[in-house]
Amino acid sequence: LGTWDENIKEGTVKRNKRWSEMLGYNEAEIEDTIEFWKKLIHPDDLKKVDEHTADFFAKNSIDIFEVEHRLRHKDGSWRWVLNWGKIVEWDDKGNPIRAVGTHLDITERKLAEENLIKSEQRYRELLDILPFPSLIHSGKIVRYVNSTAIKVFAGNSVDEFIGKNIDNWIHSDSRQRADKRFDEIYQKDTTFELERYKFIKNDNSIFYAEVKASHTEFN
Repeated sequence: LGTWDENIKEGTVKRNKRWSEMLGYNEAEIEDTIEFWKKLIHPDDLKKVDEHTADFFAKNSIDIFEVEHRLRHKDGSWRWVLNWGKIVEWDDKGNPIRAVGTHLDITERKLAEENLIKSEQRYRELLDILPFPSLIHSGKIVRYVNSTAIKVFAGNSVDEFIGKNIDNWIHSDSRQRADKRFDEIYQKDTTFELERYKFIKNDNSIFYAEVKASHTEFN
């Protein structure tokens, strides 16, 4: 765990060996200034970090400094850190004069999150080009609907479906049987094969369709 200890009045910072090692440096290469740290911050993260820093040092503002941002490694790559800090000393006028904190390397977690987002995006793109209706719901609340489903249910946009209860489109004649099947899927993590159900379109017309459903993780 990297640590930092800032003398706010003098603008100097003491950092431990691990702080340096996380970024590929030895301790002798690390300058004891705020500017050295700021030069390593990713340009896309700098505004966010500056805003958090200003709030942190402002009187009657936040007690804890906590922000995730990237720092440039000595080899040119970017490392994600969870930067956490706390003011521990004030002068007689209540101005902060010393703050301490830590850097936790969270690169692997951030990369995993990015890969998951990319994977889910590819999944969405695949579902959207399917020639048959696809809909994902959680607790009967619609989370995703592809363009084919929008057309089949006589809709005009995805906003007519997202966040709405799926019962809006399942006819009352089929609802009890559908609920039973959904419960089985949630409880047993199973798949039910093609079954015929009665549905209601947005224009209130009725149609029948064969449905196949399974449990999936989807954000």
